[in-house]
Amino acid sequence: MIGSIEMTATKPRRAAPPPTARPKMEDVTVASPTVPGAVERVQKIMDPLSTMFKRKQISERAYLAGDHYRLSYERLHGASGGAMDFERARGGGLPGSPPAPAYLIASEVVSQVRRCLYPQDFAIVYRICVLGMTLREAGENLLRTSPSRQQEEDCGRRLREGLGQMADWWFPERHGTGSRMRSHVEERATSTDASLVPKRGGVVHATRDRVFRS
Repeated sequence: MIGSIEMTATKPRRAAPPPTARPKMEDVTVASPTVPGAVERVQKIMDPLSTMFKRKQISERAYLAGDHYRLSYERLHGASGGAMDFERARGGGLPGSPPAPAYLIASEVVSQVRRCLYPQDFAIVYRICVLGMTLREAGENLLRTSPSRQQEEDCGRRLREGLGQMADWWFPERHGTGSRMRSHVEERATSTDASLVPKRGGVVHATRDRVFRS
């Protein structure tokens, strides 16, 4: 007699969706440009960093660091400062103009992020800040499958650690809550008694106890 083997059906994991070039949109309410006092609902491109900051998933310093990195990346790869001078290769033409200072700063920012972050942290930061992926999409893109809850939380931890290190470079925390401005000092009352006004000239004598003029 051949014993029966009990088969347990396992639910297959959902494969990662194919990438698309269409940006994700979200509905926002803005003031109407034509009707005073009215509002309109429009669609704008969803920013994962702004969404995380509004949900208090990342701090303000982390959001500023991610936004600074994204703007630097767009300036570096979207400006004409890194264009090649093809005339110089043929031996003709005038020397090319040096890159703009903003282009050099953006290049340093992008290079610093790639050079100083851990590879796992950089992979998450790059996909969210530059490519505009959500946290789950970044995990699916790295793992090539739908991430579990623990894997998604690990991606969020790596994102916060990477953005926190970037914030320490560019937006250091200010220690102390006191104001460095000079406090208001009230004007002193002036005396009009002529006998209290010190006389000009004379000799100043100093002892251990007091200083007097003769």
